[in-house]
Amino acid sequence: MARAKWVAAWSVVLVLCCGCGKSGFGEYKEFKCEGGRFKVLMPGTPKEEKLTAAGIPLKTFRVESWDKGCAVAYADIPDEILRYGATSAKLDAAVDGMVSNVNGKLIRNYDILLAGRYPGREVKAQLPNNAGIIVARIYLVRQRFYELIVTGSQSWAAATEANKFLDSFVLID
Repeated sequence: MARAKWVAAWSVVLVLCCGCGKSGFGEYKEFKCEGGRFKVLMPGTPKEEKLTAAGIPLKTFRVESWDKGCAVAYADIPDEILRYGATSAKLDAAVDGMVSNVNGKLIRNYDILLAGRYPGREVKAQLPNNAGIIVARIYLVRQRFYELIVTGSQSWAAATEANKFLDSFVLID
C-alpha cells in the first residue's frame, strides 16, 4: 500500500508543476543531468525543483508557459518499496495515480521500452473541463523512476515539438 501511495503522489506532483508557470519556450537545447544520469532536449532553460512525494525526494526540471509545459523528473525508490510487486504493477500504479489525482480521463496507456530494455508506459489523459492533455512517459530503470510529461492543448501535445522532447530522453553513464 505504501508503494502505491508513493507512486501516485510522485506522479501527481510532477503533473501539477507542469504547465502553470510563465518562463516561456525557446530554442531546444540539450539538458544534461549528471546526477540523474540522463539527457534530454528542453525548449529553453529548465527550472529545477527539489520536491518530496510520500517522504521520498525527487528532482524535477521543467520549462513552461501559460498554456503548455515540458517536465522531466526522477526519484530513487527505497529498497523496501522496490522489492515488493512486479515492475508492471509499479508502472500501473504510477499511471493510475497520475490520472486519478488530476481527475483526468485515461485516453491511452501502453507498454514501451527505454533503450530497448527498461520497461515503461506511455500515457495520454484528458484533463477535467477540457483544460488540456497530458502525455507522459514513465520508466523504471533499476531503482529509479523517470517521468517525462508534456501538457497543453490536444494539438500541441501531439505536435512534433512535444514529441521532440519526449523522444530525446537518453540515459547516460
